[in-house]
Amino acid sequence: MKRSRSLPSVPSTVTVVKDAAGRYFATHQAGDVVTCNGVSHRCLQGRTAQTGREPPAVPALRQPVRPRCPDTR
Repeated sequence: MKRSRSLPSVPSTVTVVKDAAGRYFATHQAGDVVTCNGVSHRCLQGRTAQTGREPPAVPALRQPVRPRCPDTR
């Protein structure tokens, strides 16, 4: 597969599904790191992304991923 740009990280196990109404949803597995509004989160359980269930609305589904501090030695 040829990508239009390089990826910022290793691809996760995200699957995109389309429902009968023609809407698309991303399905994540536990452990996937996803980014919403510029903030990265680790999924704590498998789920399908839905409007209204973004990270601030349902914090129990994910935990923020903190950036690593640079080595200061």
